[in-house]
Amino acid sequence: MAGTIGWTLLLALLATPAAGHDATISGRVVNQRTKEPIAKALVILQCTCLRGARETMTNEDGLYAFKGLPAGTYTIQVLAGTADVSKVVTLPPTPRKPSAAP
Repeated sequence: MAGTIGWTLLLALLATPAAGHDATISGRVVNQRTKEPIAKALVILQCTCLRGARETMTNEDGLYAFKGLPAGTYTIQVLAGTADVSKVVTLPPTPRKPSAAP
């Protein structure tokens, strides 16, 4: 795994208005040159909306996921070998469904 890595971030918002922490950030880490997935890369998620950082490792397909997230601006950092890549993403507040009229 020489050189730098590039990674693709897939952002999925799973809205359940009754819950306060209802979003997911997930993605895939790949080698920028070969496009091969990078297994066991360390993915760190940071936000002032969390109590400390969250960490996970990518699986053999380079996939990772953080679930149960509140709205906020997140920094996602990926460490693999000597590579260190970061991205910032914002999860907007979950829109509230209007209540049904009686």
